Amino acid sequence: MTFWTLTFVAFAALAAASMFRLRFAYATFVVLGVLWMPVRASFRLSPTSCETAMSIPLAVHSMTNYKHIVLFAMFTMMTLAQFEQDDRWRFLKLAVIALGMTVVVEGEQALLAVGHCRVRDVVPNAAGTVVGACLMEAGRAFRKLCRRTGV
Repeated sequence: MTFWTLTFVAFAALAAASMFRLRFAYATFVVLGVLWMPVRASFRLSPTSCETAMSIPLAVHSMTNYKHIVLFAMFTMMTLAQFEQDDRWRFLKLAVIALGMTVVVEGEQALLAVGHCRVRDVVPNAAGTVVGACLMEAGRAFRKLCRRTGV
């Protein structure tokens, strides 16, 4: 197996384990995820400017950034799995965590010249967060319905 295959398997295993509220797996996934870009850049700083242009057409165009949408949906589902179901503040906490992760990722892209730093990437990241939250809540509602009906 190649290094990248092993890396993918490790990240997939940590993601799956974090869905079962294994906080060590979640924390490890987040730390390794944050370290992923510096490793790809060989820990060499190469600061570049961040694209700050923002308009409605650019925001709509950024919604074609499916990689960000899917990754943030997965990150959201893993994050929500860490909270209690009756935690009234879980969506506010999630919003802060997702925004923080967006700042970290875009900051890494600007400092390491890996990827492309764009402020408008907050749009697909927010969309992915909403999709992930909806999927988690739909799953919770379905499990609750199954428990009520005895299925």
